[in-house]
Amino acid sequence: MNRSDEARPGVDDTDGDDRFLVIRGRRWRRTDPALEADVVRALKSHLGRARSQVGRAGRDDDPASVRSARDRVQLAKEGLGERGPAWWERPEDERRRQAADRLARLEQLDASAHDADTDDDGGEQSHHGERPEGVDEKRPGE
Repeated sequence: MNRSDEARPGVDDTDGDDRFLVIRGRRWRRTDPALEADVVRALKSHLGRARSQVGRAGRDDDPASVRSARDRVQLAKEGLGERGPAWWERPEDERRRQAADRLARLEQLDASAHDADTDDDGGEQSHHGERPEGVDEKRPGE
């Protein structure tokens, strides 16, 4: 069991299979153990941010943003080996290339999003007080 799994409530590692983690009776594929620690950290960071974006977009009732965030979750999970073809059935070098590819794609998406928030002079665009296009709801107290 991974050290991070030991501290998780509801983790029941009784199935004895190092490829899976059992949480509250449900089996989940573990992260590929062949991946470098820094790659795993970066992919998990992207995963956490993407999951937050899914929740935020859902609360905002923004289906396009939900889809985009879920696509990011998928990329991160594929990079970690937790989705897609089973990591234990593939050569290690192929799995590491996939992880690097998914990480690069996620970082490119972040760079593209940052570029969209930057004006032509390279400065940050102000979004304070602005409402997204098409939103004309008044805030409380307005």
